[in-house]
Amino acid sequence: TAKNYTLGITPYAAASNPYGIYTVKHLVDVANALDKNFLLKNNIDLPDANAAGAAAAGIKDYASAGWLPLDSLTGTFDGGNFSINNFYVRRETVKAGLFAALGRGGVIKNLGVNGVSGTAAAGSNNNDKQYTGMLAGYSSGTIEKCHATGNVSSSSVAGGLVGYNHKGAVSHSHAAGNVASFSSFAGGLAGRNSGAISNSYATGTVSSSSSSASDVTFAGGLAGYNSGAISDSYATGAASSHSSSSNSAAGGLTGVSVRGGISNSYATGTVSSSSSGARSNSTAGGLAGISVLSHISNSYATGAVSSSSSNFSFAGGLAGHSSGAISNSYATGTAFSISVASSYAGGLAGYNSNGNIRNSYSAGSVYSSSDSEAYAGGLTGAGTEGMAHANCYRNSDAAITKKDQAVPPDDAAIVGITPKTKADMQKDAFKGNLNGTSNTWGRSDSKNNKLPFIIGVGVGK
Repeated sequence: TAKNYTLGITPYAAASNPYGIYTVKHLVDVANALDKNFLLKNNIDLPDANAAGAAAAGIKDYASAGWLPLDSLTGTFDGGNFSINNFYVRRETVKAGLFAALGRGGVIKNLGVNGVSGTAAAGSNNNDKQYTGMLAGYSSGTIEKCHATGNVSSSSVAGGLVGYNHKGAVSHSHAAGNVASFSSFAGGLAGRNSGAISNSYATGTVSSSSSSASDVTFAGGLAGYNSGAISDSYATGAASSHSSSSNSAAGGLTGVSVRGGISNSYATGTVSSSSSGARSNSTAGGLAGISVLSHISNSYATGAVSSSSSNFSFAGGLAGHSSGAISNSYATGTAFSISVASSYAGGLAGYNSNGNIRNSYSAGSVYSSSDSEAYAGGLTGAGTEGMAHANCYRNSDAAITKKDQAVPPDDAAIVGITPKTKADMQKDAFKGNLNGTSNTWGRSDSKNNKLPFIIGVGVGK
């Protein structure tokens, strides 16, 4: 059994005899041995943020600023399937959370963090590299089987569980709570991810907003900005992004993915993005707002998507703007785009820039309107000459509207995109068209409105 927590205790064995954490003061004292291993022995209710609470926690400014983040853990903190409750932090620090940072080699596992009365971590130092999350502000370590509940807000990068997962690993974890950034990236689980997220999910509403021309606002149901790998994960909350002076992007799973990978994942929340600056663009996608040289595979989105801009606007049922690869994926939500300059909307991709889309379909209606050029496609709104499609299908019964007029889809002549009635899409023969010689797709009269689904992913389980 774990020994009572005393730094001077002997013998200490990292794996077989970690320091046992029983009380608030034990938890505070972890700061003195962040390279050691710890085991939480019971739930801990943090004191209320008042003078009495400050005395109980032994943190001088606890009444005004809440918890003092532990920085930086390189050992292992095993929550023992217990939780830290009544958590609150509001500090002018670069990294805010239960742990300010989880260093390389550090591990947090089997731990829950629950915010006080639905509130949670908040940071406000106006630093463009500030990271705020319930569990950790910044992580280069391993997070597994952890969860967080409570709202998170930051003047910069905000995540429901971790602010920035920097080349770390997050697995079998989840977050529930609203997440907001006021100048940067916001994600239901991670504000920014350059590591690996697997078998995880987020359920809260996510928003990012700014009025500064120097800020870009990205919001994602799971990750605001992704340059890593996301697999076997999902998000169900609404994602919204707005900028009055710069570019804005929102996605049901990730706002922006750059040279990243998304596989076996899905999003079901509504997505909206808007930008009102004269030269700022807006992009929204049911799964990914913008996908730059990323690969989306075996994934889907069902939420309604909308984008509006004073300049260029992009909306796609799966991806608003894609320059990567999309395979074995689908979207069923509506795509709506409106702009002063050019507007692009597609049932799967709003704009395909030299990307490759194969073995995929779209089923939702599409609307595009602009004071200048408007493009609307059943599968792809528009794209470059270098784009490619193979074995892709659009719903020929779905409404295609431009400037309030029903029109033929702009992708009607694109090679590799075949129209199918919804009734035909609900037949096993269509599932066979998608599968070819593989067994990726399934279909059932009792699932997914009778449309094909990806076996083992979301509704396909």
